[in-house]
Amino acid sequence: MKKRTKILVKKLHPDGGIHQPKIAGDVGHDIVAAQDVIVPAFPHPTATLIPSKVVIAPPEGYWFQILGRSSTANKRGLMVVPAVIDNLYRGELAACVFNMTDKPIEVKKGERVAQAVFFKAEVFEFEEVEELEETERGVKGYGSSGL
Repeated sequence: MKKRTKILVKKLHPDGGIHQPKIAGDVGHDIVAAQDVIVPAFPHPTATLIPSKVVIAPPEGYWFQILGRSSTANKRGLMVVPAVIDNLYRGELAACVFNMTDKPIEVKKGERVAQAVFFKAEVFEFEEVEELEETERGVKGYGSSGL
């Protein structure tokens, strides 16, 4: 079995949580709601933060994204706003969500609402130039290659 990379976890409250993937080989670590939260309904949605009461410290050279779980959108009607979290961030994890239904949604304490997916960081350096090489695509974008 492959050795797992350690991620340090500090619970700010006993109800806080981030879980190991349920199936070996899965990459999403479920983020758990640490309290009950009501998410307002569409068409006047408000970005709502769902706290986890967890702080994590990824190892040097890693960053992560907070992303939606497929069931959060498909079964609950909640859209999780993707978030890039840098390696040195040490604040509480939270899922920022929008309710895409016409009724308020209650997220219950202990519910898995989002997931953290970890990536190895590459370090880049920008170099300013006068010209870039021409490509087949050029400046065509936003659907120019078809649907």
